[in-house]
Amino acid sequence: MKDINDMTDNTANHAPELETEEQLAIAKHKEEIKVEWFGVDGALILLYVALACFYGYGMLNRVDFIIGYFAPGVAITITSAVFLKYCTEVFAFATKRKKPESSSKQN
Repeated sequence: MKDINDMTDNTANHAPELETEEQLAIAKHKEEIKVEWFGVDGALILLYVALACFYGYGMLNRVDFIIGYFAPGVAITITSAVFLKYCTEVFAFATKRKKPESSSKQN
């Protein structure tokens, strides 16, 4: 029969290895979900805040141009830009898949 101290020593030897692996996995996950404030993410956040202030001003002061023309125009423009960006990414992905097949047939 094993002594209780032997079992605790055995688990104590393996615990630091598991802990470091878990810590590495957590650190890697944190790097993947990190928000870059000086890149596109930060610019979009600043754009959101600026538009919210601008639209709030238009609503409080009843400026029809801001609410009636500018806000829908910005919404249409941003939606169209995101959709076109998505289409180009899908098209680029589809052409990347086809290129290796055609190059391997030539060799």
